[in-house]
Amino acid sequence: MEKQPRIYLALPNMGWVHTALWSRVLQWASSGKYLWQINPKMYVKPHHRARNMLHKEFAEYDLGQPCDYVLWLDNDTIPPPNALEKMIEDDVDVVSGTVMQWKMRGPRVVAWDRVDSGYMGLPPDRTKGLQRVDVGTLACCLMKADVLRAMPPGAFFWSEIDEWHTNGPSEDTNFFGLVKDAGFEAYVDFDVPCEHVKEIGLLHVAQLIGGEA
Repeated sequence: MEKQPRIYLALPNMGWVHTALWSRVLQWASSGKYLWQINPKMYVKPHHRARNMLHKEFAEYDLGQPCDYVLWLDNDTIPPPNALEKMIEDDVDVVSGTVMQWKMRGPRVVAWDRVDSGYMGLPPDRTKGLQRVDVGTLACCLMKADVLRAMPPGAFFWSEIDEWHTNGPSEDTNFFGLVKDAGFEAYVDFDVPCEHVKEIGLLHVAQLIGGEA
């Protein structure tokens, strides 16, 4: 019998979970393909504090029940039905689904390369299939357990760069920097398009206006 991978599901913002996300998790959990430890955090602010709590609790759980993967999901991000199976098949250290954020020119996938001036989105010829990146997203992110085991305490943090302490690289950006520094590689899978639900889903907006998908 093929081994069932053990997955630690980290949900840092459980206060309002979209019904479609919870339905997806229940679909995966009831499939019988995986062993699960589901750990949600409710009403913990800011979110990087919740991520650090989940990191600490993962380390404690992992000692008694060694995990194969850690799956991060944000409460407003809806992966497609095949996302988990596809990301496991990718067999890389860290892989994110394609999740959009709203930028000045419209929805943009969180998939960036580091350049001298900061970070740059991927060129059009690198927006298909599995692409290596410097920064992906934690909104839908599967990583091999060894990656999180290698991270120091407090691995999730904002870098505040303005006078109001409200703007700067997010915990996602900083965490992916630590991943790279530790010798791991990160990827974004453009075959795992996730909905990022706001008042209207950004994936739907991008499709309507012909933006990046």
